[in-house]
Amino acid sequence: MEADLDRLRSLALENGDVITRTDNAFLQRFLYARKHNVDAAAILLLKYFKFQQQHAALFVNFSAKFLWPIFQTGFLGVLPSHTKNGSVVLVLRCRHIDLKKYFFHEYKRAIMFLCEHLIESEQAQKHGFVVLEDFEGFHIPFGRRMGDDSIRSVVDWVQECFPARFKAVHCIRQPWYMTAVWAVVKPFLGHKLKKKIVLHGGDRSAVVSLFSMASEVPIEFGGTLAFDSLSSVSWIEKQYHVEMKA
Repeated sequence: MEADLDRLRSLALENGDVITRTDNAFLQRFLYARKHNVDAAAILLLKYFKFQQQHAALFVNFSAKFLWPIFQTGFLGVLPSHTKNGSVVLVLRCRHIDLKKYFFHEYKRAIMFLCEHLIESEQAQKHGFVVLEDFEGFHIPFGRRMGDDSIRSVVDWVQECFPARFKAVHCIRQPWYMTAVWAVVKPFLGHKLKKKIVLHGGDRSAVVSLFSMASEVPIEFGGTLAFDSLSSVSWIEKQYHVEMKA
């Protein structure tokens, strides 16, 4: 690992005008994301910083102080348990997304903020993320307001610019018109990511099978866990209060 880190750092310094962080703890996540292929990790590292430059508006006021109100909607949380394979699990609930109150841009920033913090753990670096998404409450106007550019930036970030492996996205209770939204999103997805997105509808048995026990799975996904999204990200609330006092 040390030799790989040293070589990755050397490659990073060749782009020192773009890459502004090269400590071991930071570089390690890029090596895990590309399965210790140093050259591929270097490419990912450069794309990570270029994405931040090209989408600078996403990272303005990128802190708990400004993003905690978005988390208070309850649209996003992190399960206390991992999958059988060790993946960290994000839970998204579409019914809590209110685009009359916050732009989609803000929800996207909250997801990115959370992932940036979760990827600091070696658990997430080694085993990646699994996303569980409940589409109950999803409406066509919501899909329209996302916009092609916004969808493209999310997909680029997931596929090409963020140092994590997204193992799967499991969707339940998607409405019949989700096929129209899927037609908009699909062209932006690479072959690998397309295969990782699974639309389950009302059948949640496959989601439950990802875990060791049904008690680790939220009720709406077929388990018995009364999952509270807010409690799962309580550390962000604590950080929010610290920043508000500063």
